Amino acid sequence: MPQESHVVGIFEGPWDTGHSARDGAVLGFEDIYRAFAETAATGGLKLLRTDIKLFTDYRRIRDFLTACDTVYANCGPWAALLFVVREREQLDVRIIREIRTVGWIGYIWQEAVAAKLERPTDQRLFPSEYARSIWSDAVPGVSATRIYYPMTRTIPRSPTLGGGGTVGFFSALSQDKGFDQLPLLISRMRKAGHHIDRLVLAGERRDALLFQRVSQELRELEVGVDFRGALSNEAVRRAMAACDCVFFLSVSSIESLGRIILEAHEQTVPVITADFGAARNLVHSAYRIPVQYFESLPRASDSAHPIATLALENWRPPKQLTVKTCYTAAVADYLIEAQSPADILLPPLPSRPVAKLPLRFSVQGSEGALTLAETLLDDPDSMTGLAAHDLLDLGGALKKFLLSQGYNPRVTFAAIEREEIATNPAEPVAVSRQAS
Repeated sequence: MPQESHVVGIFEGPWDTGHSARDGAVLGFEDIYRAFAETAATGGLKLLRTDIKLFTDYRRIRDFLTACDTVYANCGPWAALLFVVREREQLDVRIIREIRTVGWIGYIWQEAVAAKLERPTDQRLFPSEYARSIWSDAVPGVSATRIYYPMTRTIPRSPTLGGGGTVGFFSALSQDKGFDQLPLLISRMRKAGHHIDRLVLAGERRDALLFQRVSQELRELEVGVDFRGALSNEAVRRAMAACDCVFFLSVSSIESLGRIILEAHEQTVPVITADFGAARNLVHSAYRIPVQYFESLPRASDSAHPIATLALENWRPPKQLTVKTCYTAAVADYLIEAQSPADILLPPLPSRPVAKLPLRFSVQGSEGALTLAETLLDDPDSMTGLAAHDLLDLGGALKKFLLSQGYNPRVTFAAIEREEIATNPAEPVAVSRQAS
C-alpha cells in the first residue's frame, strides 16, 4: 500500500466526446477515475485531479507532474506529452499509461514516444490479455505491464424478455465490426433450430450502401429490423436486456476488448462472438465463430479495417444459448473487486505462461513521433481553443494533427501458422493482481 502522503494524479474528464454514445475507451477512462475517486474518499489514496484540457497548456502539464508522485494517465494517447515534459523538466514522477486500442494511429504515436522516454518504474496497462500480448510482441518496453479495466458503474440488470426470437447488434454498422455477416449468421442459427424473427440494431451507420444491402438481405429472410440509430450507453443496455442473444462479431484492426461482451454478461444475456481478440478469453468456444485471417498487407493506421472474416461454414451453433454456458470465469476480472487502485500502484505479480496468439501485429513508419510531440508542446497555436470533446474523440484533434504532419504508420496483422503455435504454445507475461 502506498504511503498516505503519496500523491496520485488522475484525469476527471469531462468525458463528453460530442457523440450520444461513448466508446469503450472513454467509458474506461471514466470508470478508472471513479475507481480512484472512491478509494480516495475512504482515505486510501491522496488524489490530485485534473482535466483533459491540461494538454493545451505546457505550464499546467509541468505543474501537475511536479505535484504528483504517480500519474495515472486515463487520458488516451495524450499521455505521450507527459513523458516529454517529465524528461525536459527532469521530474521524479512515475507514469502509468494505458493502451486502449491495437492498430490505431494515436496509440502507435504514444508508444513510439514512450519507447524513448519510459522508465522501468513506469507501467503500461491494457484492457485485455489479447491487447497486452499482441502489443508486447510488437513493441516491447522496459515498463511492467498488466491488465486493468474495472467496470465501476452500476449496470442495472433489467428482466430479460427472452423467448421472442429477438437478437441484438450494438456495434458500429461496419465491416470491421462484422455487420455484413448478420444475414448469413442468422440463417445459420435458424437452420440449427433457433427462432429469430427480430433484430435490434443500435450503432453508427458508417456506410450507407452497406446498410442498405444488409437491410435488404434481412428483409428477404423476413427478419424484422428495429434500427434505433446511435443510442446513449444507458439506452443500449436497456435494449440489450430485451434480447435473447447479442452478436459481437468484431474482427477489427483496432479491437482490444469488446465491452459489449462484458455488458451483455451484466445483463444476463448470452453473446455470440467471433473467435477473435479478447473474446477468446471471455467467451466459451461453442459461442465463438471461427475466423479466416486475410492475407497480411500493410494498411494505414488512421482508420479501422477488418483483418479476418467469419468462417460460418465451420461453426455449429449451440443447441441452447444460456449465460451459464456462454461466459468464462475471466469476465470476473473486470469487476471493480478484482483489482483495487491501490493494487495498481504496486508492482505486478511474477510472470506466468499464457496461450500463444494465432496472430502477429507489427508497425512500420512510426519514426518522428517524438519530434511531433515536441511540436505540439512548443506551438501554442496547435492546441489553442480545442474543446474537450475534440481531445477525447478517436478521430479528433490528435488524429487530425498527426495526419496534417504526414504521420500515418502502417500496420500489418499476420496469421501465425498452427505449427509455430504448437512449437511455442506459451510465453511468460506479467500477471495482474486479478481474481482468477
